[in-house]
Amino acid sequence: MFHGVWQLAKRALRIESIRIGPNLMRFSLVLFLLLVIVESQLDNVGTAKGLKIFKSQILLTHLFLTINSIFGFSQVIIEEREAGTLDLLKLADINSLSIVLGKGLPRFWESLTLIAVQFPFTLLTITLGGVSWSQVFAAYVYLLIYLCLVAGIGLYFSASCRTSKAAVVTTSLVVILYLLPFVLSVFGGGTTIVTLAGEFNIQIKTMEIMQSGFKDSPWSAAAFVAIGFGCLFAVGACFNLNRASRFQSIVDRLAGVTFQISRKGRVWKQPFVWLDYKFVSGGFLRMMLRSFVHLGILFWMDSVQGGISQGLAWAALLGCPVSLIDATWSANRLFSDEVRNHTWSLLVQTPNSMRQILVQKTLGWGLGMLPAIVLPYLYIVSAIFLATHVHGLDDMMELLIGSVVTGLAVVAYLHLMVLFSLDWHWKAIPATLSVTCVLAFVYMWMLVPWRSGGEVRCAVFLFTGLVLVGICVALQMCIYNRLQTLAGSD
Repeated sequence: MFHGVWQLAKRALRIESIRIGPNLMRFSLVLFLLLVIVESQLDNVGTAKGLKIFKSQILLTHLFLTINSIFGFSQVIIEEREAGTLDLLKLADINSLSIVLGKGLPRFWESLTLIAVQFPFTLLTITLGGVSWSQVFAAYVYLLIYLCLVAGIGLYFSASCRTSKAAVVTTSLVVILYLLPFVLSVFGGGTTIVTLAGEFNIQIKTMEIMQSGFKDSPWSAAAFVAIGFGCLFAVGACFNLNRASRFQSIVDRLAGVTFQISRKGRVWKQPFVWLDYKFVSGGFLRMMLRSFVHLGILFWMDSVQGGISQGLAWAALLGCPVSLIDATWSANRLFSDEVRNHTWSLLVQTPNSMRQILVQKTLGWGLGMLPAIVLPYLYIVSAIFLATHVHGLDDMMELLIGSVVTGLAVVAYLHLMVLFSLDWHWKAIPATLSVTCVLAFVYMWMLVPWRSGGEVRCAVFLFTGLVLVGICVALQMCIYNRLQTLAGSD
């Protein structure tokens, strides 16, 4: 058993050490921490400057561990299944426990390096003041416990699912569900949920550690619950490795892998619109599901906030990330599926020109995503006119312009996603997220004059909108040229 674990772990460590992704993750974390320090110096806060930096540092590490779970642990076993080598490992008399340990331990070690690279910054925060060693010890204990939890979740779905897309989607859903009480506590909503789940949520307990004068033990109910569930998920991965999951068909439908093709009815005049509307966006049923999800968020927020204006604002705030996640997965497949399946060169030989194909495929994708695009903006506009705290035309114009510019930023993000997906396929998602997060952080904290008047901010937003339009046009040209090259190389 141990020989098999060692051989698998050694091979995985060699592969991971030369991959760009893990090294880029560590570099990005260090870069973000440096930006946090620079921003804290520019902000010129008073006492306990180190505690503010330490809080941002721990939250960033939690974020990177989450990303590493979704795109790392969820892939370690499924990549063997997709490569056709999982059955060979079983024939070599390597049992399920050895496979899970041999594939999971190298990724766990890589995640530990994410925690290790930010320890020098911890020493700096202690020097700056406001942070005690008991807080440092408790925070690092919670980081390790959270790592065990997300590692177990990722390994379970990596062993249970049949495709990498299904594993990533289901891991994301479970992790987001666990993080939901913490997100609500940060934004001040959902007090009932926060109260009930606060005692069992690692992130909420971590925020309690960041309070001045903390000297309690880190071992709480949240810690033991997270450890227990992490172990249960890891054990479940071993059991599910040798058999098909009972809910596999549901998982595949959530990931957008399998669709039933209707053979009845007339042929559309615009077949490429139908192609992406049906297969990439999911068709009418998935469009209705998106509508019900956003309407459900609205009713939930209205009941929690106790007012329609606040409910609309929170529904837009929570609905936008849901739409962004949905759009990310489908936009990543918009052209990459054709390129990966070597059918793009056949499509461009049809009587339609390449520009017509691009327009029709984008239109089909947009038609399927229509509820996810329209409803959040409808909530934003309605909240602006109904909210009592929006005073005067200046505040209204700032909110409207800011919302439009945010939408343009999402459009530019999706363009970049499509461009990266042509060469990197599913690896384009973490790459695009990393680039976008860095640029958004720099823009929000260093370029926007938040302390200036509303007119100045509106001018900055308008200029940003013009820049984003130019970026979208440039990315469209890059996508077009790249697709032309790929059409000739197939």
